[in-house]
Amino acid sequence: MNKLTKLIWLSFLTISIFWFQPLLAATIELKPELFTHLSQLKRMYPAQTPSAIAGSETVSVNHAGVVGSRQNQNVIVVSGVIKKGDADRLDKILNDWSYYYTGIVFNSPGGNFLEGLRLGKVIRKAWEGNEQNLGGVFVLRGSKCLSACALAFAGSVDPYHDQYDTRFIEEGAQLGFHMGILPKKSADQLVKADEMLSLSYDIVAEYTALIASNHNPTALLQEALKHRDTASFYRVDADITAWSLGFSPVSSLTLANQIGASILDDSLANKVCNTILAYGKIYKTGAEMEFGQFIDYHQSASGKLINDLSAQLPLHVISVGEIYSCQISIDKEGFVGVLVWRGTGQCIDAVKNSQSSWCIGKERKVWRVSTALLADSLGCPGGLFSPPGTNYFTGKTRTGIIKRDVNMRTTPSLKAGIVSQLAAGTKVNISDCRIADDSQGVWFAVSNETGKGWASARFVYEHRILPHAPLAVKY
Repeated sequence: MNKLTKLIWLSFLTISIFWFQPLLAATIELKPELFTHLSQLKRMYPAQTPSAIAGSETVSVNHAGVVGSRQNQNVIVVSGVIKKGDADRLDKILNDWSYYYTGIVFNSPGGNFLEGLRLGKVIRKAWEGNEQNLGGVFVLRGSKCLSACALAFAGSVDPYHDQYDTRFIEEGAQLGFHMGILPKKSADQLVKADEMLSLSYDIVAEYTALIASNHNPTALLQEALKHRDTASFYRVDADITAWSLGFSPVSSLTLANQIGASILDDSLANKVCNTILAYGKIYKTGAEMEFGQFIDYHQSASGKLINDLSAQLPLHVISVGEIYSCQISIDKEGFVGVLVWRGTGQCIDAVKNSQSSWCIGKERKVWRVSTALLADSLGCPGGLFSPPGTNYFTGKTRTGIIKRDVNMRTTPSLKAGIVSQLAAGTKVNISDCRIADDSQGVWFAVSNETGKGWASARFVYEHRILPHAPLAVKY
C-alpha cells in the first residue's frame, strides 16, 4: 500500500469515526425546554426516605412537586447507547455551576455496564456537600431506561442527605433490569473469565450498596438475577411496585391528583392504611403484618364516614392497632392525607366510638392520598382491573357489598345515565374498573340479578388482606 492509498484510508477512517460514533455513543445535551414539564410532575405516593425502614413518623412535610424555584434552571438529557467516556462527559457538565440542573433525564436501551456504574457514581458525587446543583434523575413518559441505563438510574441516589428519594419514573415510562450479558455473537467465543467475573462482582456490589443503604430492597437484585439474556428484563413501571422498590413514581395527570373526602368511610380508610403498610418501606415481620393490619371491628360494610366524627375542618382521625397506627387527615379544602407509623397514638375524645375503629387524634404531618394510592387500595392499579387470584383477591370472582345507597350508571361517570339504584347491603359481582377525574376517582363495573352498570368503588365493600412482603421471593 503506497502513501497515497494509506492517506485515503486514514481520511476515510477519520470521517467514519467522526460521523458514525455519535450514532453509537450516548448523546448528552442540555434541554432547558424540559424544565416546564418536570416542574409539573407530582409524586403519586408518599416520599420515602432511607430512614423509613425504622417505621417512624415522616421526617418531612409532603413534597408534592419534584423541583424547587432556582435561577438558571436547565435539564440534562442522556439518550442513546451508553459507551465508555459518557461518565466523564456528564461529569464535565455537572461541574459547570452556572446552571442549576433540575434533573438528568435518561432515555437509553443500555450499553456498557461498567460505564453505567460510572454514571451512577458521577451523579452521586453531584450530591456531595451542603450545596448541590442537581434536583433528581428522571425517566419520562414514553421513554425506557434499560440494562446499563437502569443500573445508572438506580445508582443515582443521594447518599448524603436523608430526605427523600430523587429517582423519578413518570407514568408511562419504564425501567428494565437484568444482569451483565455477552451479546449473542460473542457468547460462544473465548473470553477472559476474570474479566467476566469482575464485571459480575461490580454489578452485584452496586446492588448490594443500594440494599445496604436502604435505598432499595433485596427484591430488586433478586428479580434482576432472574433475567440473564439480552431480551429479558425485570420491567418496572411507574406504579406501587416501583414505590415498594424504593423509586418515586410521578405524574402530571389524574393519578397524581389528591383525593377528596367524598364517601371516605372506615373500611376505605383501613384499606389505604394497609396498602401503605404492605408496600411501603416500614419495617415489619410476617407476624407483625398478620396481626398489625387495620381491620374493621365488625368486618362489615358499615359505611360509617370518617367526616361524621366531626364536622369541623381540618379533621384528624386515628386508628390505633396492636403494632402500628394510622392517621387520616382532611384539610380545610377537603383533601385527604395519611400517615402510618410504628407505635401507638392517642384518642383526644374521651369515649371512643364503638361503631368505628377510628377516633379524633392530634394533628400530624401527613402525606397526600393520591388517586393512584386509592386505586391500588381498591384493586384497580393504574386503572387496570386485578382479576381474581391476583393482587391478593381470592376466589373465582370478585364480589362486594354496597355500603350505602348508590346509583348504578351506564358509564363510569357522575354525568352518566342512571340504570337503577343499588340499596345498602346489596351483593354485587365486580368485573372491571376505571379511573376517572372526578370526586369518586375509581369506578367498578358491577352486576347482580337486576342488571349491570357502573358504581363508584367507594360505595363497594370488598374484603382484602395484604401480605407482609408483596415482592418477597418464594423459596
